[in-house]
Amino acid sequence: MLALMTALSLAAAPDAAILHEARDFMAGYARDLLADDRAAIVARYCDAGAWRGGTRTMKLYSQAELTQHYARGRWNAPVAFAWGALDYEALGPQSAMVTGGFTLTPAGGKPAQIGVFSAVLLRRDGALCIRLEHENFMPPRP
Repeated sequence: MLALMTALSLAAAPDAAILHEARDFMAGYARDLLADDRAAIVARYCDAGAWRGGTRTMKLYSQAELTQHYARGRWNAPVAFAWGALDYEALGPQSAMVTGGFTLTPAGGKPAQIGVFSAVLLRRDGALCIRLEHENFMPPRP
């Protein structure tokens, strides 16, 4: 019985480590978004690029394309941002899936937007990175 309990706790340890790391990663991601730290945001994506999608598309973006997206001004930092009820699942000792929602208030006095989010995070070179990210904004309430 002791051997079984030891084996189970050793098997759970990698999951606990990746989940803790994923929570820290997502908290840092929110800080980077609010700080308008575009270089830090791009650095959160895997060097090999990242699959990004929304309502109609899913595309593999290179690091260069991600850098252009955040640098060109098509993206603007929110005045408020908060994750909502994120769930974390270990996919293995080197990866995790994150699902949940967020509330983003754009600049310029625009109303807050509510979105849904999912991501696959991979550990590369000792740090997590985003390999897949999908987000959709909910339609405005009437």
